[in-house]
Amino acid sequence: MVLKLKDIEINDIKEGVIFNEVNCYNQIDNRNTWELSNLYPAFWDKMVSLREKDPDKELYGKLSLIEVDNNLKIVNSYSRLNKELHYVNKRQKAELDCLADNIIKIDKWAKQKNLTVYLPYQIRENRMDDEWEELLDKIKFTDCVIYE
Repeated sequence: MVLKLKDIEINDIKEGVIFNEVNCYNQIDNRNTWELSNLYPAFWDKMVSLREKDPDKELYGKLSLIEVDNNLKIVNSYSRLNKELHYVNKRQKAELDCLADNIIKIDKWAKQKNLTVYLPYQIRENRMDDEWEELLDKIKFTDCVIYE
């Protein structure tokens, strides 16, 4: 299959897996994470409890699953090492590759569980230009559903 774009909002998703990118500080600095935090207080509590002053570099590249209820899960992708918005090309490419790898991993896991993975449109909206198109190219064979 291939990626699908659906005209749904985050609060319409009641089952499956919502994909969320975070940095290794567990800090909330993007629209998707803010919306998830507002919708699911338990998600917010988990993010705060995991927050680190210094980034845990061992988290980089990993995925963390947080159950919201029996039907809905949020997966945090630790595909950003730190909280800085200024990028050097080498780190930007490495983090984008890490993000794509994590999306592919969670998509494969979700297929085995018969779950849908929901990916926010422009997941890296506060990052460099043209990353979205490059990311879509890397994950084009997943079954993820993109929402706005």
